[in-house]
Amino acid sequence: MNPGSRSPKVAVICYAFPVTTQAFHHRRVRAIAAYGCLEGIYYVKKGAGSIEQRSAGIAGQSTLITAALPLTIFQLCRPRVARMLVRCLLAARQGNFEGGKGGLAWQALKGIQLGLQLRSTDATVVHATFAAAAATVGLFASIVAGLPLSIEVHSPAAAVANPRLLAIKLRAAALTVVISRYAGQMVRDLAPEVESQIVHCGLDLDGPISQREDGHAASNRVFCVGSLQPKKGHKILIQASALLAESLPHSVAIAGEGPDRDGLEAEILRLSAPVELLGEIPPDQVARLRRQSSVGVLASVRATGGNEDGIPVALMEFMADGVPVVGTDVAGIGELLKQGEAGAVAESGSARSLAHALQVALTDRDWRDQRIASARKVIEEEFSNELETLRLLGLFAKLEIDCFEGDR
Repeated sequence: MNPGSRSPKVAVICYAFPVTTQAFHHRRVRAIAAYGCLEGIYYVKKGAGSIEQRSAGIAGQSTLITAALPLTIFQLCRPRVARMLVRCLLAARQGNFEGGKGGLAWQALKGIQLGLQLRSTDATVVHATFAAAAATVGLFASIVAGLPLSIEVHSPAAAVANPRLLAIKLRAAALTVVISRYAGQMVRDLAPEVESQIVHCGLDLDGPISQREDGHAASNRVFCVGSLQPKKGHKILIQASALLAESLPHSVAIAGEGPDRDGLEAEILRLSAPVELLGEIPPDQVARLRRQSSVGVLASVRATGGNEDGIPVALMEFMADGVPVVGTDVAGIGELLKQGEAGAVAESGSARSLAHALQVALTDRDWRDQRIASARKVIEEEFSNELETLRLLGLFAKLEIDCFEGDR
């Protein structure tokens, strides 16, 4: 592998690790490791999630961020660190997705600790997997370690909840990576001088794309994969299923767990909707159910505070497996589905629009065949984990390293 003029060594920051719903990060990190470019995975807190079997090996390269407290406190006396901390504290909002000013202070301390750890490694770049808490940790780690910072931007949640703070982080980064044109526009609106690069989250396509088992198209099984939280739009999906049941027998299964379970169960009972909540299930079981489904769906909405999906990997996986998909016109979903050419795009928040899209996807054979073929092409050409990881490594390799030697 030769991603650039030199091979980078990447210190990846996942605020919590592992997290079941972040399989896309696990796959990318595994690919980085396969190319010999992973210095390590660093996390602030241990996650309770699971890692799909193919990516399980990266767990051995993960490290909890920790360092001696006296050395950490000493770093706060450095002018560059102190100035940045004050700027960030002034910009941090209370009640945001990052824990307000208290959360920022904690993340800054963990970043300082990580920077001290990285000084004794061969890392050449610090990469934050999200633009919120992980990027704050990465910001301070990059200053202390004298390494360039890369930030990955998925959705506008951090921008809506804490725009001034995110702008500070983006301007301090040597590289801003976005997963969609939608996220790229958000970055331009927030910090016009920051140039972002699109690098999609990808799927493993080193073998033939999976074929669905015969007979599933006629089963009217609708499957959804997504945590039980407002931005996934599960309540709208339940309402759409109840509407659809009036004219078309079908079943809906939702794989995922989260804080909205009680409310969703109540909605299912209220509407007598043919929907089952499966809870969190192992990745291999999710894959089996996905391939047995007639249609894959995600009813994404923009939740309170601007929290929304980026380009959901769950939809990509249906597309790779030859399952027709239904999404909504939120964030980068329209980009993924080519505005309807690779899958149906329903109006976000509209149960009636979603029900109509599901009915077409379940009953129109010509529509299904055309979208399945188009979706496969999209995944192969734009969402290959191998190709997108190589693109990211090439960007890392070109970074100019500023060691901040005079400020240590």
